Amino acid sequence: MDGEKASLKIGDRVPIATGSFQSGLGGSVNTQFQYLDVGVNIDITPYVHANHEVTLKMSLEISSVAGVQNIGGFNQPTIGQRRIEHEARLADGEVNLIGGILNDTDTQSMSGYPWLTKIPILKYLFGQETKERAQSEIVFAITPHIIRSNEVTDDNLRMVDIGSGTNVTYRKGELAPAVAAQTMPQPADNRSQGTPTPVSSKPRIP
Repeated sequence: MDGEKASLKIGDRVPIATGSFQSGLGGSVNTQFQYLDVGVNIDITPYVHANHEVTLKMSLEISSVAGVQNIGGFNQPTIGQRRIEHEARLADGEVNLIGGILNDTDTQSMSGYPWLTKIPILKYLFGQETKERAQSEIVFAITPHIIRSNEVTDDNLRMVDIGSGTNVTYRKGELAPAVAAQTMPQPADNRSQGTPTPVSSKPRIP
């Protein structure tokens, strides 16, 4: 619907500590948590125009838990975020591709005998090191479709007369010039009918 926001959320809700307070004198410490939506989050607000075009105000976000960090005695998750805020004006049925959400991941792991893999020289003899690198890109294809649009009639094209500041009036005017030229009847052509002879009411003297 026009001006109504649509949201799509696919993923998890991760708790994050936002603050703590101590109840009573020497009581227990209560921690306050706030939940964040992690995953695919899409918010779209459409604005429909009269010429079968749509303006889309979009917010696209791809997030994930990248790790855990200890802050103030609490293990807080580290959120990796990729976000795009975008506005586009499209025609009915026109496709818009939104890309640029890239992800580059490097992974390094070591396997082998315990303790020996931590020695600089012996780790190559008694262990195996593996390195992986992955790249990914997410592309969104958005296509608006107008189910029902506004109908413009002749009454919508009429001009409106408004009074002065002290005398506010409302009067529906004539049709717009383009519409009036099409609906106004054309004057009849009297050249072929001749000009009628006026009849005098004065009496004729013999």
